[in-house]
Amino acid sequence: MLRRIARLALPAALAVGSLTMLVGAPSSGAAVRTHGVVAPMTVTWAGVVDSVTLSKHRFVYTWDGYRYTVTYTTKTKFVGGTARKLKKGLHVTVTGNLKGNVIAATKIVV
Repeated sequence: MLRRIARLALPAALAVGSLTMLVGAPSSGAAVRTHGVVAPMTVTWAGVVDSVTLSKHRFVYTWDGYRYTVTYTTKTKFVGGTARKLKKGLHVTVTGNLKGNVIAATKIVV
């Protein structure tokens, strides 16, 4: 009788133990945070372009009295125009990741 219980209970106990290990183990892609590091936050703001540097893929614009440097890449989505349409005094809306006073743009509405 003891062997019969062991034959039924042992595989069930191993299955539950394995499941616990899988659920309790952290994933390899888990984000690790260190103290003092601030993650960038996604923002959407509208403002007026102050200066444009097309060769370095960036421009400076003012929003609510603050100056922000916006950087963009070839993956940045432009709505209503292209980077060449950016000119001083143009009203733009920028969506991207803010870190300090630099916004890495993901979408720019011209």
